[in-house]
Amino acid sequence: MIIKKNIYIFLFLLYLTLLIGFILNEDSIGCAASDYSALSHVAKKFEENFLFTLFNYNDLGHRHSPVFFALKSLLLIDTILSEITVCDSSKNKGSISYLNPV
Repeated sequence: MIIKKNIYIFLFLLYLTLLIGFILNEDSIGCAASDYSALSHVAKKFEENFLFTLFNYNDLGHRHSPVFFALKSLLLIDTILSEITVCDSSKNKGSISYLNPV
């Protein structure tokens, strides 16, 4: 019972560090945004022709796993982000702005 409680505490602390890092806009390796924008064409290739890109992924010359690009294309994250509207209260009260992917 004590071990089970310790596991829950440990998982909660891990989740808490994830939230704190998100709130503080942490980018510990310093290139996540540039990786996202530089490799967005790979996800676009998965969206256009999934199986061909998956089977010929080595020809693209990337060291990143194709799993992330495949998930991104299947979940249509860019499409969803471009459709979300938020109220931008810091600049113009009551105006609506669109989130654009990086």
